[in-house]
Amino acid sequence: MDTEHLSESLFLRALEPDDIDFLYDLENREDSFLVGENCIPFSRDFLQRFVYASLHENLLSTGQLRLVACKTPPLGKKGFEMPPVGVLDFFNHDALHRRAEVGIVVCKDLRGKGLGAKILQEACVYAQNRLNLHQLHAETAVCNTSSVRIFRSCGFKRCGSRRQWIMQGGKWVDVVLWQKIFDE
Repeated sequence: MDTEHLSESLFLRALEPDDIDFLYDLENREDSFLVGENCIPFSRDFLQRFVYASLHENLLSTGQLRLVACKTPPLGKKGFEMPPVGVLDFFNHDALHRRAEVGIVVCKDLRGKGLGAKILQEACVYAQNRLNLHQLHAETAVCNTSSVRIFRSCGFKRCGSRRQWIMQGGKWVDVVLWQKIFDE
């Protein structure tokens, strides 16, 4: 894995009410519609309700946990601004079988710097150590070569595909299914 840009450490934190503008920009970018399954914009009101609900609900009750990835502040710096670099979602959580689907989004202006792989590495540690999951799974569009590279570099194994699964730019696109089992 290319570690040139991974020297900065990240930490994952819960959503905060101050994240609404960040989420609004992230969720409503045209390029976000190409990588996710959502194709409609989110209102500020919807995102505000989502953030406030996340403060009172948990993964077991909703099946979803969204965390914000931020750069770790330099040692000894108090009050240091910690802007978000991306988001991490655990969703479709299955407590019985100890698995969840994972998705990441890196802020557009920070892509290509190794942050996606770093967020996914942090997701694996968090899933295994904090959520006690046995495995994570994901799907990516075949044409999303950055995501394919990130999942491979983080030890996810390709476990299948779905033909003509999503519509992007007026064309049907295949998706790759990924799986990472922690106890292997």
